[in-house]
Amino acid sequence: MGLAVLLQVRRHTDRAGVRLTLERPPVSLRRLLGLTGTSAHFGVEPV
Repeated sequence: MGLAVLLQVRRHTDRAGVRLTLERPPVSLRRLLGLTGTSAHFGVEPV
């Protein structure tokens, strides 16, 4: 559910012309983004 919300927020920010960046996401979120192939949809700042 959390990933679905993040992707929905990303769609809204894209429509607004804004890039969504995740700053210092937890390791578990980084792993989830990698496993689902969705990491390319977000700017991810290093830990």
